[in-house]
Amino acid sequence: MSKEFDSLIKDLGCKKASDVPDCEKIPTGISELDRVLSGGLPRGHVSEWFGSPSSHKTTVLLKTIANCQKNDPNFIALFCDNEGTFDRQWAKANGIDLDRLLLPEYDFADDLFDKNIYPILVKNVVDLIVIDSVATLNFKRLASRDTSKESERDVTMNTRLERPTRMTDICNDLTGGFTWKKNYIKLGNTKTHIAFINHLKKDMQGRDKSPGGEALKFRASIRVKVRLTGKKEFDEGSPISQNIFVKVLKNKVGIPFLETELKYSWEKNDYFPLLDYAVIQKALDMKLVEKSANGFFKSEYFKGSCKEIGFFKKLQSSPELVEKLGIDYKDYFGEGVGESVIEETEGE
Repeated sequence: MSKEFDSLIKDLGCKKASDVPDCEKIPTGISELDRVLSGGLPRGHVSEWFGSPSSHKTTVLLKTIANCQKNDPNFIALFCDNEGTFDRQWAKANGIDLDRLLLPEYDFADDLFDKNIYPILVKNVVDLIVIDSVATLNFKRLASRDTSKESERDVTMNTRLERPTRMTDICNDLTGGFTWKKNYIKLGNTKTHIAFINHLKKDMQGRDKSPGGEALKFRASIRVKVRLTGKKEFDEGSPISQNIFVKVLKNKVGIPFLETELKYSWEKNDYFPLLDYAVIQKALDMKLVEKSANGFFKSEYFKGSCKEIGFFKKLQSSPELVEKLGIDYKDYFGEGVGESVIEETEGE
C-alpha cells in the first residue's frame, strides 16, 4: 500500500499534507492582540483591518512594526501611504526605526503593485506590507478615463465599479499567483504578510460597508474590526488614553470571533490590555467570582453580571475585589495608565 501510495503521489504531482510546513506567524508584540489573532499575523497571507475613522487601525499596525523591529533586527516593513498622512515624528514616537521602514514612491496604485509590491514578493525580502488604505487606491484607468461624454450618474457608477474590479484582480494575483518578468509567484510561498487597512461607510440602507468590493473579504485570511469604545481620558485638557475594541471576524489560520479591549496611552505611546485572562482565571480559582453556563460572571463584590469583555469595568468599580486579587495596576496597565485607574478606584 505504501509503494502504491507513493507512486500515486508521484504520478499526480501531489504531496502529503504532513509535508506542508506549519504556518509561521509574526507576533504583534501586543499580548492581547496576539491572543485574539491566535499567535499573530500569518506569513504568506492577507489580512484586512477595518473600522470607522480614527479608530486606531493605522496606529495598531505601526506599533506592530515597531515591536517587530525591536524583537528582530532583520525585520523589514513596507508602509504604503496612499492617504499621504504618514508622519515620521509620530512613527518615531511609537518606536519605529525609520531606517528599516520602506516608503514606496508611486503615482497610481497600478505602479505600487507592478513596480513595488510584486517585485518585493519575488525577491522575498520584506516581512510585512501595510497598505493604508484601500479607499484611497487610485488606479490609472480610474484617473485617466475620458468622462466628457458620460453623465454625472455614469461617472459616479463607473468610479464605484472600477475600484472593486481592480481589487478583485489584485486579490486574485496575490493569493492565486501571478507572473512577473517570467517569475511565477504566490504570496503563500513567501514570508510576507500583507495588511490592508480599510474604512467603514454607510450604504443607502444604513448598513456598514467597506470600499473595494467583496474580493478582499473572501481572499483575506484574517479580518479584524477595530472601533473606539468609551471616552477619552484627559489630564488638564490633554488626552492621556483611549480605549479600543478589537474583534477578529474571520481567521482561517486560528480561532475566529475572539475579541478584546485595549487602552492606548498617549503618554507611553503603547497599548495595554484592559482584559487579562490570567486575572479572570485567578478570580475563578479563588472562588471570588462564579461563571454561569452561558458565560456570565457574577460576584458578591459587584452588582449585576457581565461577560468577559465587561469584567474589567466591574473590577475597576470593586476595590475590595482588586485587593483580594492582589493586582498591581502599574504592572497590569503600565506606568501612567495604572495610576489614573487607582485614583478612580480609590475615589469610589
